[in-house]
Amino acid sequence: MKTVTIVAPITEPITYAQAKSQIRISHDGERQWITDNIQSVRATCEKESGLSIITRTLQATAYAGHEMHRGLIRLPRGPVQSITSATDANGTIPSTSYTLERFGLTDYWKLLTSNPTYPITITYSAGYGSQSDVPADLRQIMLGHLAFLYDNRNASSDAAPALD
Repeated sequence: MKTVTIVAPITEPITYAQAKSQIRISHDGERQWITDNIQSVRATCEKESGLSIITRTLQATAYAGHEMHRGLIRLPRGPVQSITSATDANGTIPSTSYTLERFGLTDYWKLLTSNPTYPITITYSAGYGSQSDVPADLRQIMLGHLAFLYDNRNASSDAAPALD
């Protein structure tokens, strides 16, 4: 299965003010570093958790029958909010022919009618929503990671000099 981002998130899960407070700085001299690394810690959290933290539009393409089991195709990088469209090699699959199912923390596209012709491409909206909808534990993990990066930002330059 191939998954691509069609529309990227337009905001970040933590604000500059929250990051400054976590790092415990009162000046704006490192605004660019902080802003860049807010995006970096969100991307790291998403990669490690397999989640979409902030809402975006994704497109998943299943190329073979082994990616569908009992009419279900797993939709990566949830939580999935809604399915925008689905197509197969023959064209658009009507929205009355499929549903969105969730089992535990995993989201699936469920086909309700006959077998489609591969590839199947599913476009969907995924993520927790806006900044305030992101679970507090995920925000705290990202803030902690950002503080660690800030505290260790010069670690490579503090290394002992090479011996001759």
